[in-house]
Parts: sequence; structure tokens; C-alpha cells
Amino acid sequence: FFSLVDKMRSGVFLLAFATAVVLVAQCLTLCDALAPVDAAAALAQRVLGAKDAARVRFFQIGCPQPGRTGHTPFPNPYAGGTSGLCYHYSTSPDGKWLNIGGSTAVEMARGLKDFVGQHFNVSFAWNKTGGSNLLNHPFPDTLPRINGTISRVKRTYYTYYANVVTVSYSMVWWDWARWEQEIDWMALNGINLVLAYTGQEYIYRKVFNQFGVADEDMTEFFNGPAYLAWSRGQGMAGVGGVLPNTWFTQQWELQKQIVARQMELGIGSLLPAFQGNVPLALANVYPNANISNGWLDGLDPLFREIGLAVMNELVQDFGPSHYYQADGFFDHSTGPWADTANVPFGYRPRPSAPPSSTTTATGQCTYTTAVPNTYAAGCAQNCTAFSSLNDAMTECNVDTQCAAITLTSNGYELRASLTRQPSPVNETSWFINDLWDCRDIQPDTSAAERSAAVFDIIKTVDPQAVWVYQGWIWLDLNNAEGLSYMMGFTSSVPRGNLLILDMEVEAYPIWNWSQSFFNASFVWAVMDNFGGNNGLYGDLNVVMTDSTTVLSQSPTVAGVGIVMEGIDQNPAYYQAVLDTAWVDNTPKEFLASWGTQRCGHASPDVLDAYTSLADTVYVAGQTHSLHHFYATQSLPLIKNDVPWSASNFNAADMYDVWQKFDAAVSDGCDAPVSFDLADVVREYLELNPALCYHDCMMNAYNDKNYGTAQRNADLFMAVFDDIDAILNTQQGLMLGEWLREATTLGQQLNATKQLVWNALSQVTLWEAYTSPPQAVPGLCDYATKIWGGLTSKYHKGRINVFAQALQAAATSGSFDVSTYTQNFLNFAVDFENTSWDPTELPFTPTNSTTNVSKSLLQKYSRFNCACAQ
Repeated sequence: FFSLVDKMRSGVFLLAFATAVVLVAQCLTLCDALAPVDAAAALAQRVLGAKDAARVRFFQIGCPQPGRTGHTPFPNPYAGGTSGLCYHYSTSPDGKWLNIGGSTAVEMARGLKDFVGQHFNVSFAWNKTGGSNLLNHPFPDTLPRINGTISRVKRTYYTYYANVVTVSYSMVWWDWARWEQEIDWMALNGINLVLAYTGQEYIYRKVFNQFGVADEDMTEFFNGPAYLAWSRGQGMAGVGGVLPNTWFTQQWELQKQIVARQMELGIGSLLPAFQGNVPLALANVYPNANISNGWLDGLDPLFREIGLAVMNELVQDFGPSHYYQADGFFDHSTGPWADTANVPFGYRPRPSAPPSSTTTATGQCTYTTAVPNTYAAGCAQNCTAFSSLNDAMTECNVDTQCAAITLTSNGYELRASLTRQPSPVNETSWFINDLWDCRDIQPDTSAAERSAAVFDIIKTVDPQAVWVYQGWIWLDLNNAEGLSYMMGFTSSVPRGNLLILDMEVEAYPIWNWSQSFFNASFVWAVMDNFGGNNGLYGDLNVVMTDSTTVLSQSPTVAGVGIVMEGIDQNPAYYQAVLDTAWVDNTPKEFLASWGTQRCGHASPDVLDAYTSLADTVYVAGQTHSLHHFYATQSLPLIKNDVPWSASNFNAADMYDVWQKFDAAVSDGCDAPVSFDLADVVREYLELNPALCYHDCMMNAYNDKNYGTAQRNADLFMAVFDDIDAILNTQQGLMLGEWLREATTLGQQLNATKQLVWNALSQVTLWEAYTSPPQAVPGLCDYATKIWGGLTSKYHKGRINVFAQALQAAATSGSFDVSTYTQNFLNFAVDFENTSWDPTELPFTPTNSTTNVSKSLLQKYSRFNCACAQ
């Protein structure tokens, strides 16, 4: 080619060639810029429909950094640099066009959501919580005239979504159509980093095959479909039956679609890197490897070999996502580097005991004054107790594990954490208030070595990698040894390449006592939920004020996020959290906007209904709890949970809220408000008549008035029927819909019976049984829901078992707890193994929310708690 050029006597060809090279380079740059524009345009077509989407013009823009000092830009592989994130929109003077600019397709989508929300009162929520009312509000011929340009700069970088267990509790049965809707919802809400855990079993089976483990030796390594979150990295195996062989490829193919779409939109896909959990059979192939309880030590050479193999498979199959999660130290004390104490599943272990650092007690500590009605989390020296406060302080001063002292019935106990917990038995605590002064805290070298080893594996395959780590396991590490561990762990990964999720910030933030994770990047993330339990709760004032505090005070906060264990519940609360990435609101301002957009138009009734939630279920100062078990979910004498009650507001006020929502629906609101009405009715019935008759029943039982207890049980069970009636008016609140989803996927995989069994088991006993266990499992009810069908047939059914035991006790004079417990287990396991009958558990509503609400409003208009005698 160049010899041909050399022979050209005219310079014209050279000029033309040089011009072509420039044009090609410009074209490549333009193509890169068009990629997010095309992705946003495709999303608009899916969301708006072709006609309205054709009137939206997207373009890519550069944005300033968030207006905060001392904050280093964070890398974004999809933005092609370290620019800030923003969007702006305007309409053309003739009203024909909507122009939206954004830094990536995600910001363009967020701009679209802002426009239709502000100008057409449109909302977007999870499908089962009302979904979107967009189809009721098509573009008019002339779009609203906007004076100038509406602009918004993001207050932080990442908006993060999902918990490692969310996939099992909420998304396990989804097909591509449902995932496509969810990914669009993510982009519309500005989410740009999300967990992508689907289909990993295919990868791990392939890798372990390469290391000599046969398929048949991995049958107990993988849990059943509804329990995969806990075999993926939390020390559990073999629950829920053998994973169907058809599952592996089907879910792997689904994951490819998920990751491709997320990458197209610029949403970071957080892929599952190797974290150390291995099949037990691997120890037979590698007998010299440092494997204990199914975990391979991060410093063992085999760890690196397997880790590289996994990374190569991930990148080969899904592309370099640049974001990888590896929580190998989130292991519930099963790993070889962890405390060997027998810690029950579900509790937070101490990750290093003792630390391999030189942390020492350097002198006399000072303590807070007595803090009443409070205990300090975690034990030091197995909660050794002393007869005097002075003796306890003397010992605490020289024990680097000790951070506080709690006065219990045993005496003054040594405690390991500065975390303050409300005491139900009026305990008093004293906390070290100068931990850094009276402890010489040095980095834990063992933690540093292991985190360095993990990150080196990740970056070897993907040099642009960011390692994302769940910080939840560090909640109780605010003592000298815990801080030493965290310091060591974070010190060995370059800043910006380790992103920690601070996962329960609504109650127990870590950043504010750990020097912002020792200057590591982190996401301020709200959990507020275990197991996908549904209900209305959460302190919105904390969300609004604390998000502003962390964004203004921490030099390394890199984002905000939501990490609830299950979705499809409490949508307003989580929307409020997502919005903090962009705006600073008050609870009533947010709820007024949320309600207007849920309704489709503003009205006094709508504003009154939604803002009343700020003074009730979302009131400031309420008790924080990750589990919310309501009265109808009680299991007398077997579970000791106190039913959830109104926190910092009068439960009877929910009747007024109910009336306001009933009026709002009658105002001609869109369907999402009907969902909210059903949720409010359920909340009122749970906090008032259900809780009333539950307490009447248990008080009579405690007084050994078994006949009276039975009569109150009958009144209690009648409320179950009313709650079931309102739930069955919303598809998203019906057990039948959960079972329909499981059945649909089961039919595709030729595994319907197993998937329905898993689906029923997860929301009842949690663990899947084919015959009654010897004792009630510790995780019983962990992920139970208040759903139509589940309330009337399962929760009511087990209260009926209790009522029958009360009847027998009324005759015999004594209550047989053993027989009652066994009868409950028999009933529960029978329910778990029921074949789904859509006529018994339908998945489509049979009545309207409005009709049922008005009927129940009249029934409970004069409700006053009065126990049966």
C-alpha cells in the first residue's frame, strides 16, 4: 500500500488519505458518543412507546464535579473518564421536541423520568408495588413549554442497588421480559451499579470441573433455586434439593442478556468473583490445601489459581464489567481466617481473632457517663461479669477486645463494641469515649495480606477492576481489634479500587466511627428490611438528614444505595433514598411529590393522604428494626417475637390515613394509589384489631384462662380474613402470583414441583422439608410475607392449631406445648409440600381495592379494642 503511495506523483492522494484518516477517527469518536444516545433512545421506545419516543432527542454532555471540596473523582469505565454526572432537559419552542442531555444513558434516562414526573405526574415503581402509570399520560400534541433548561447535577457518583440475597428473595423466578423492565427502572432511577449474580452456578461448575471436581460431587454444593444466595457465599449447602441440571445453562444465558443490557445503558454489573467457598470434594483432590468448613484460605496458592480461572470465565462470558464482588470474609465464622467460635447462622462473627497486628492497650481509658436502657453489642472475654464497675473498667482498660461495659443481671459485663443497642430489660452501659487514645491501633497484617491477594487476582484479569465489598460484617468491629482489622483490610487496595457498602446506615452507619473506612471509597446504603417482609415503616427524616450529612462530611463517600433483602415492598421509602443522590428533600416535600405522581394529578385529598404518612408510618424517631413481624405473623410460644406495633405515633391515627387514601382513590387516581390504599388498610388492620386480639389471646393464655384465650383466638382469626380480602385485590400482594412465577419457570426447566416447593418453603419455615424436622428451624418465618392466600391459609391456619391446643387445655387444665409444637410442624411441612392449585390460591384479583376498602372502613369505623371474656 505504502509503495503505491510512494509512486503517486501528486500530493492530492496523500491529502485525501490524511483527511480520510481524520474522518475515520472522528467517526469512531462520534460512534462512542452515540452509543449511550442510542441506548437511551432504545429505553425511551420501551418505556414511552414508539410514537412518543420519536419526539425525544438525546445527546451526551459533559458535567461538573459534585459541588463538594476534598472529594477525588471516582473512575467510571462507562463514562470514559472522571467527569461528574448530570442531566438537563428542555422543550423546543414549538412544543414538538423534548431535548435531554446526560453524561451517560443512565443520566439521560433519569432526565426522562424527571420530565414526565414533573410535567405529567408519572411515577415509576417496582411492578408489584403499583408499577408505572405512564400509559395513562401520553404526550400531548404540544409539549409543556419550559423556560430555559432544567438542569440537575448528581450529588455523588454511584447509585447502588441490591443485596446478595435480593436475587433469591425477589428475582429468582424472573424471565428476560421481567429483567428488561427492572433494568429500565434502574436506569430511570439513576442506578449505575447493581449486583449481577444470576447464572454464576454455570461458571463455578465449569471451573471446579477444571480442578478435578465432578458434577456429581457438587450436588450438595449448590442449594436449590430459591436458596442459591446462601450457597454462593454464606456457608450453606444442600438446602432446597438438588439444583436442576436445566437451571445452569438457562440462567447463564439469562445473565448474558442482563449484563449486556446493563453495559449498554452504562450500568455497572457487579459480577461474582471467587471468594473462597469451595465444594467439600475439592479437599479430596487437593488434600494439602488450607480448606476448612468448605472455605479455602485466601493465602493458599490454590485460591489464586481458582480465582484467576473464575475471573477469566466471567470476562470471557460476560465481558470485563470492571466491577466484582468477593465477600470471602463474610463467612459466618466458617473460614480458616475467622474466629473459630461456634457462631449461629445469621450472626455477625469477628473476622480475626486474635489480629496479627501490634495493637495494644496503651493506658487508662475514659468512659461515657451511664447510658440507661442501652446495651453494648458483642462480648469481650465471653461477657465476663464483675461485681463492681471499677473492677470491670480496670479489666477493660487492658483488653484490646473490650470497648464498653454493660450492667446486666449477671453484673458488669465486658462488651466488645461501641454500638449502642436499645435494651428491652433496662440495662445500663458505659462506653470508651477515647478509643484511639487508649489503644495503639495498628493495621492487621493478616487482613492486609488476604485483601491484597484477592484484589491482585481481580486486577490481573481486569486492570480497571473495582472490588466491591459488603461492609455489613464490620458493624460490630468498633473496638480496637476490629478497627485494626479494617485498617489492614482497606490499606492494601489502592484508593478508588475498593468500594465498600456501608449497609445499615439508617441505624448503624460505620463510616462515622471508622474514619470513612480509613479513607476507602464507600457507598452510603440503606437496608431497613430482612427477608422481604412487607409493611410500611422507616424514618424518612433520617434518610433525608443523614444522606446530606455524609455527602457533606465524608471525603470518600462515593455513592448512595438501597440494599434491602427483598424488594416489592415499601416503595416510597426506597424511592426517597434513591432520590437523595440528586436532591435534598424534606419527608413531606418528597411524599407530596410521590403521591401526586402515583395519582397522576394533584388534589387536596392526594396531598393530605400522602403527607399524613410522614406523621405516622414514616415518622421521625421511630424504632428501627430490620424484621417487621406483625400480629398475624405471630407463632405463639414457638417464636418469641413481639408483634410490630406503631412506633412513635398513635396506631389509631391510621384509620384517618386510611380514610384519606380512600378519598384519594375516589378522586380518580391512577392504579398505583390503589396499591397504596391496600397497603394502608393492611397496616391499619395489623396495628389495631389484629394486634388487639393477639394481645387479648396471649394475656388470657398467660393467665391460664384457656377458654377465654380460645374465644379471643376466634376474634383474631376473623381479622385474618379481612386482611386477606384487601390483599387479594392487588396482584403484587398475592401468594398465587409468587407461585405462578415459580410454576412458569419450573415448566420451562421441567422442575415445577421442586420450584413450587422452594417457593412455599422460603416464605414459611424458610428451610425446605419433605417431612417434619425434630425442632422448629431457627430461620422459621425469616422471609414470610403478608400476602393474600398466605395470610388466610397459612398464618391463620397455624393460629387455628394454637386455638385447638387451647381448646384441649380448657378441658384438661394444662397446655401441652410439645404436642402443639409438633402439630404446627406437621401443618407447616404439609403446607410447604402442597401442589399449587390456582383456584385455591389465585394470582389475579377477584375484587376491587375500592370496594373492599369501603366495606372494611364501615366495619371498623367504631373499632375499640375489647377482649372476649
